[in-house]
Amino acid sequence: MSSPAEMTRLLSKLGGLSPSGYSTALHIRYASPLFMDLSYPSDWIEHYTINAFALRDPMIAWGLSCEGTTRWSETGLPDPFNIMGQAADYGLKYGVSVSCGEVRSRSIVASARADREFTDAEMKEIAKIARILHQVSEPRQQLTPAQVQALRCIASGDRYAAAASKLGISESAPKGAFGIGTRAPDGPHHLRGNPESQRYQAVVIRNVIGAADTSPVAGQPRRIAP
Repeated sequence: MSSPAEMTRLLSKLGGLSPSGYSTALHIRYASPLFMDLSYPSDWIEHYTINAFALRDPMIAWGLSCEGTTRWSETGLPDPFNIMGQAADYGLKYGVSVSCGEVRSRSIVASARADREFTDAEMKEIAKIARILHQVSEPRQQLTPAQVQALRCIASGDRYAAAASKLGISESAPKGAFGIGTRAPDGPHHLRGNPESQRYQAVVIRNVIGAADTSPVAGQPRRIAP
């Protein structure tokens, strides 16, 4: 996985191409993305969530069944709940979606605007960013059960030493788990207080444990990621 600065740079670039916002759902596994970021208007996100539109969204159906790039207006898919029409009322009138990766780890990225259709050149650039995001957020290695549990402790706020003590393992285990596929040298204790890095830490943890055993650590509530 890439550095927090690289992820931020890519998302910023995507945002510059998405006047009405974007959504990224990277490496969708077991119906849940390992990383998700949204910049749509908050009132639309709330309306979408309350009405559980994700279960009926024609563009999600398209993304899970196809690979490629398309304008929202060009899919021809049925929209019996008028989700796309409602999106237009919130400023998401025109959009483009990109779907890439194997179906078992699919990424879907979408950009929206209110004024006009996206040009072919804009679609090509958005597709390029989407594919890079898919690549740089790919989990690189399998973890041992001890490392998986250590990451869950860290995700709950523990430092390396506390996580190791709680699990009865060496401090090197959680450090090694966090280091897989990353270049964040000082780990979670270094990331506290930095919003950008905190979000990146959450992304790393979700990526590296996403395909592993998902049982909770004894004595800790299970953390369900959106």
